[in-house]
Amino acid sequence: MMFDDMPVVGPVTAECLRQYLAHSEPPRPTQDELENMLARLAVVLKDGKLSADEAHIRLDIYWKALRDLPLASLHVAFRKLVETATFFPSIAEIREAARGGAVGRFTARRNTARVLVLKHERQWTPPVEEINEAQKVAASEMVSAVSKGMAA
Repeated sequence: MMFDDMPVVGPVTAECLRQYLAHSEPPRPTQDELENMLARLAVVLKDGKLSADEAHIRLDIYWKALRDLPLASLHVAFRKLVETATFFPSIAEIREAARGGAVGRFTARRNTARVLVLKHERQWTPPVEEINEAQKVAASEMVSAVSKGMAA
């Protein structure tokens, strides 16, 4: 659904969406968890021999590039890669394997909630109260009185 096709939600709904976003952040991996997954991949997949320094540098680069992914997405990616990869995967290959599935749907729901809150903040205006008959008559009388006063 495109931004323009989404409804402008009211303040109550926007606050509910903010609460959902604040409390539904999926857990991110710790550096140890990610290093453990990468080490297991290195054991089962073909990889060039790295010195200890090179391995440390690689782990640091992979950590910085992948730490934003939800832990569940990384587990899905590593399971896929163990089954399908021949060589140790690049960062791009890990990110690609992490897309989709239940985690992808969860991410899509969070993104939709973010967009609805943003649209509320940019476009929502309080509803204008319609005036009742008595107010219409009073306003009409005021306009008539002002008009008569100007004509005099």
